Amino acid sequence: MIDRAAATHRLRRIALAALCVPPAVLLHEFGHWVGNTLAGIPEPTLHYASTGFRNQPAFWSAVRAGDMALAETMGSVSGAGVAAFLGIAISWGLMIAGAWLVRRPPLRIVASAVVFASAVRFVPVGIFLIRGTAEHTDEAHVAQALAAPLLLTPLILLGIVLAAISIIAVVRRLPVDERPGLLLDVVGGVVAGTVVWMGFVGPAVLP
Repeated sequence: MIDRAAATHRLRRIALAALCVPPAVLLHEFGHWVGNTLAGIPEPTLHYASTGFRNQPAFWSAVRAGDMALAETMGSVSGAGVAAFLGIAISWGLMIAGAWLVRRPPLRIVASAVVFASAVRFVPVGIFLIRGTAEHTDEAHVAQALAAPLLLTPLILLGIVLAAISIIAVVRRLPVDERPGLLLDVVGGVVAGTVVWMGFVGPAVLP
């Protein structure tokens, strides 16, 4: 016989974890948007999973080519680099804060979900680094804006290490007797939330 109360409780945990995905994604992008705005980058825009500004592709093409003078005619190179770093820093901060707050029972699901939702971006970034195709990542934009290509790998690796440490901290701080079920619900909720936000809700409400 199905324990309806237990099933309902688990569904609520999954739904709560799913609802943490949009804030985690948008806070990262909001960091970019704030940086671009404060730097006076022309026409900064905020989307459901990205940010932009006028002539953005041409701007970063010029930066990658080392033509900083041309890039500066389209926006502040240093400002764009700071804006790229702000998004990364917010994701780092969310993971660290979530790993710390998970020890508080009322915040356990939210904190755990925020860690996983923030950490997931470092999976494709790490794959891009291995493949040698990371030139369009936020970390690459920081390195490109600073004309410091050697900074790319340490930035990406630092994010991956922080993600791993935060996830390990979450797992270790969950009650042992509840750990498997909590992890299953949180990860399932984050996966579901990512699919729904990226594939359906996000493009509809903030294209």
